[in-house]
Amino acid sequence: MSKNKSYFDSLKQNIEDDKKVQKEKDLENAPIKQNKFEQGLNLTREIMSGSKIKTPRLLVEPSQCKIWHQHNRSYDY
Repeated sequence: MSKNKSYFDSLKQNIEDDKKVQKEKDLENAPIKQNKFEQGLNLTREIMSGSKIKTPRLLVEPSQCKIWHQHNRSYDY
């Protein structure tokens, strides 16, 4: 009986240890909440360093587009 008890006690301890490790990992990976001012400063730093460049995206209708005259593909076929 004591063999089983010690086995289950060690199993329970391993499970609890795994849960603690998982909680610590989750806390490390949790995003840090920042206020708007800090977000703006971080964005400014990223843009000034060149690591992040915002480019505008423009949606256009394909029917309103035409091929550039120096395009390298022939669409005449």
